[in-house]
Amino acid sequence: MDDRYEIRMSGLGGQGLILAGIILAEAAVLEGKNATYTQSHGAGVRGVNSQVDVIISEGEIDYPKVIEADILLILSQQAYDYHLEHPIKYVTMIADSTYVSDIEFARGLIYHLPIAQTARQIGNEIVSNIVALGTIAKLARVREKGIVSIEMLEQSIRERVPEGTEDMNLEALHRGYELVG
Repeated sequence: MDDRYEIRMSGLGGQGLILAGIILAEAAVLEGKNATYTQSHGAGVRGVNSQVDVIISEGEIDYPKVIEADILLILSQQAYDYHLEHPIKYVTMIADSTYVSDIEFARGLIYHLPIAQTARQIGNEIVSNIVALGTIAKLARVREKGIVSIEMLEQSIRERVPEGTEDMNLEALHRGYELVG
């Protein structure tokens, strides 16, 4: 892993990106790494642009925002359109094919995956954020030998999700992990 690994998750308020960012950052800390987490969203929270940046590093983190995303997660067409108007550099984009249909201007390595559809198959679209975490974990493992282990993500999920939803969320994590070939 390079000294700094940057993940930006972007979608709509209510899609669980804040929780996903907290789980990812916490899993990194549980693994003995440094992590920062920042969020931004529109005034209405639900249904408006929401964005979470997670930085993970073996060393000190001197700036808590994404400079060049190793992974850019896009969960809505509105978020994708926002990034067309406010572009950032990224290495890999993960776009939810359930809600992001027009990605014709995307550059770089692109994974167009059925994240929300997979969550529905599990039983509730609300776990789309955790399916997305699984895809991030797998891509980071394949490309960088892992930013966090699946075991630390599982531990963080057990501690952070509402009681009684742990099994569904853990299934979502593993199904997301499997989405990436």
